[in-house]
Amino acid sequence: MINAAPGTGAISVAGISEVTSGSSGNQLVFDYAPTGTMDGGELILTVPSGWTAPQVTAAGTAGYTTAASTDKILRGSVGTLTVIDQVVTIPITSLASGQSIRVRYGSGSGSSGAVAQGITGYANFEFSTKGKSDDTAASIGRGTVYVTNASDGSGSAAITPASISAGSTQDIDIVFTAAGNMDERREKKRQNKKKT
Repeated sequence: MINAAPGTGAISVAGISEVTSGSSGNQLVFDYAPTGTMDGGELILTVPSGWTAPQVTAAGTAGYTTAASTDKILRGSVGTLTVIDQVVTIPITSLASGQSIRVRYGSGSGSSGAVAQGITGYANFEFSTKGKSDDTAASIGRGTVYVTNASDGSGSAAITPASISAGSTQDIDIVFTAAGNMDERREKKRQNKKKT
C-alpha cells in the first residue's frame, strides 16, 4: 500500500478561533484528516513567534502539546512527539483515510495553556506532512486564529503613594499595565459610535 503524498490532507480549527492578545491559559485545537494511509508518516506543527513555545513533557506547564487519534473504534496512533524551538513533530504510527489526528496546543488549558501573542491580527499555525519519514515535508495549510485587543476592564493600575494625609499637596503617580494590545484604532471607533 502506498502512503499519501507529502503535503496532502486537510487541517481545520476544531476549537476556539479567537483569543485576546496577551491572554494566558489558551487551548487551541486542530484536526488533521489525511487523503490516504499515513503509516510511518509525520505531521508537523509550527507555532508562530510571540506565542508560548510548545512543549510535550510537562502537563501543567504552559505550551503543553498533545496529539491523538479522534477515531474511537478504528484508532489511528501516534508516536512520541518531539519539539525544536516552535516546531512540533508528530510521528504517525498508523492512520488511514477517514481517520484523523487531533492536536491540542495548550492541552487542557489553565496552567497548561498557551500565552497568546501581544499584538492583534491573524496568527497562523502552519502544518506540513510527510507521507513517510524519509519524505521531504510539504505544507498542507494553516490553522488560523484571530487575536483581538485586550478585553474591556482588563489590565491593572498601581497608585503611588498608597495613602496621603488629608489636606496635603502631593504628586500621585498612576501606572497602568495593559493585559494585552490596546489598539488606538479600536478606541477611535468607539468614539465615532458615541458621536453618532
